[in-house]
Amino acid sequence: MGGWYPIGVWNRALDRYLPTYFGDPMKAMLELSQVIAREDLTTLYKLILKVGTPTFIMGKSGSLWGRYFDTATLVPKELTPRRWHLKLEGSRLEDEAPSAYTCEGVCAWLTGALELTGTTLNIVQTRCRFGGSPACEYEASW
Repeated sequence: MGGWYPIGVWNRALDRYLPTYFGDPMKAMLELSQVIAREDLTTLYKLILKVGTPTFIMGKSGSLWGRYFDTATLVPKELTPRRWHLKLEGSRLEDEAPSAYTCEGVCAWLTGALELTGTTLNIVQTRCRFGGSPACEYEASW
């Protein structure tokens, strides 16, 4: 049984844990995000990911975001077949939305999720709200 906890708790835990125990905290976050994508999803989600197409999964990435966070929004947009733009909008305040670690983790989580479909995803974060942009933005293709 699980439940929601305040986003600030998540942010502060990452801020303290990752730099303390890992030489490269962002790399550790990427690895953690891929593990979460492979291990934390319920059997139903895993079945959907295994039989779903990459296009279907990318189209549902906003609702998958809501499985983990009730703050900020992830909006996917198909640009062309096999090419997507994603926008993560949310506050930069620690107690209101996920931190920069989680923003970076989006790439690794989606990569791990699409691996379940047998697809290799190429995704990069092109803008970050912690780097002066109004939103985090990602370009994804396969």
